Amino acid sequence: MTKNDYRQKISSLRLAMSQGQVSEKSSKISRVFLNWIDLDKYQSFLVYLPIKNEVDTKPLIENLLQTGKKIYAPRCSQEHSGCMDFYMLSDLSELSPGYCGIAEPCSNSSALYVNTGPSVCILPGLAFDHQGQRLGYGHGFFDRYLRELPGPKPLLIGFAYDFQVVDALPGDDWDVPVDAVITDKRVVASKIDY
Repeated sequence: MTKNDYRQKISSLRLAMSQGQVSEKSSKISRVFLNWIDLDKYQSFLVYLPIKNEVDTKPLIENLLQTGKKIYAPRCSQEHSGCMDFYMLSDLSELSPGYCGIAEPCSNSSALYVNTGPSVCILPGLAFDHQGQRLGYGHGFFDRYLRELPGPKPLLIGFAYDFQVVDALPGDDWDVPVDAVITDKRVVASKIDY
């Protein structure tokens, strides 16, 4: 199967989910993540905001904020097509619709993420494989951001429903693999030992 074949197949399965299923499975994924990761090792979390029945990260963001973690969410550049940066988020009320209607930190948020210590980046994806290969929508926002981010890379964690994990995905040289995939049933492709 090609990347586009996977995109069409997985996207249609995900869009067919009810809001109840999204909520239930998202809660499980957040619980698996919080039970798996050593939160004390990380102060900063870069977290996507969901669209099109992606795993809902908002309850996790609220949980992490309550424990004193610094949360950053993506905002796409109006000046540079295909580029984004992560801006600090101290409350979900600071979000407003941005690129393609995706919730983003509002434009008066100027606290840009700077890679100064151990951090975690939680990524969305249409599909992931057992080697950590990630398939997005094809625009390259996350791959471009992560390739150009100076300093040590954050721990890269994909959030997905279990049906989004396949044996092997086709890849390109510019694709940035994740360190682990958290699903509602398991941790996949983990290169991290806790």
